[in-house]
Formats: sequence, C-alpha cells, structure tokens
Amino acid sequence: MVMFTAEAECVTVHVPQQGAKGACASGDTLHVLPNLMSLRKHATMAYSMDLNEIGSTRIPVPRHPILCNSSGSMSGRAIECFGDGPY
Repeated sequence: MVMFTAEAECVTVHVPQQGAKGACASGDTLHVLPNLMSLRKHATMAYSMDLNEIGSTRIPVPRHPILCNSSGSMSGRAIECFGDGPY
C-alpha cells in the first residue's frame, strides 16, 4: 500500500502480511478487506492515513456472497465505504 498527498508526493509505504481484495477510505481510516477471511470473521483491517494498523472493523456479511468473493468480483471492488462505514 502506498499513500500519496493530493500533490502526488509519496507519504508512506506499507507491505501488509497478506494481500487484499479491495480497500476504501472512510474519514481518516483506510479499510482493507483481506484476501483470506472467513464469513464468521468478516472484518477489515483498519489503518490510519500514515498506514499504521489501528485495528479491525467488523462488516456485515454480504446478502449475495458469491458476487463479492475474490473469484466472482472485479478486482478491488469487493468493498466500498459509505457514510456509515465499510460494506
């Protein structure tokens, strides 16, 4: 993961332990959906904008999981952030 300023200057770089299906930003938090995840532990990894891990956020299980899995969805579109958080 690489964080840039609005002027396209690199702020920081972080290599997570595992890959990701997608990511989205909500406020000052970056939510990353890990590749390896069970439906029982359906959570994002939460990072600050300087890419320090700050915890995890549970997200609702999708109504149609087959449309949101890594083989059935378009790369990077398995998660989106809305006003009330990531889905």
